Amino acid sequence: MSVVYLGGKAPTAEEKRWHDWVASQGCACCFGPAQIHHCVGSTARQSKVHIGQWFVIPLCDLHHKVPHGIHGDPRGLAADWGYGSMGRKELEKVIFFRLVAKYRRERDDYPLPADALRAIEMVPPVDVIYFE
Repeated sequence: MSVVYLGGKAPTAEEKRWHDWVASQGCACCFGPAQIHHCVGSTARQSKVHIGQWFVIPLCDLHHKVPHGIHGDPRGLAADWGYGSMGRKELEKVIFFRLVAKYRRERDDYPLPADALRAIEMVPPVDVIYFE
């Protein structure tokens, strides 16, 4: 599945490979065809490190954009997935780090630079991310 980019800075070839692999995993909720959800926006930085194109998870249209999807009711979505009343950022981080772990098991390597991985670990549980 190819990823379409609408606005923001286009990803590098390395980021694009990550996006393609993430989308190929299927929706994190229903395993259906997925699109990329940028957890903090495509141009976000954390601790002066660009993380926007790295911190992505796969979601289908239903779980991405509709009122009960991640943009509308992340706590309800988290409860439906068995994560209790977890907030949006916490849920996104759980999904993201599970993807990283799966990638490492399959390829014996990290899918993103170490500084970006550390920066994503430090993303606060609320939307306090700085954009370019």
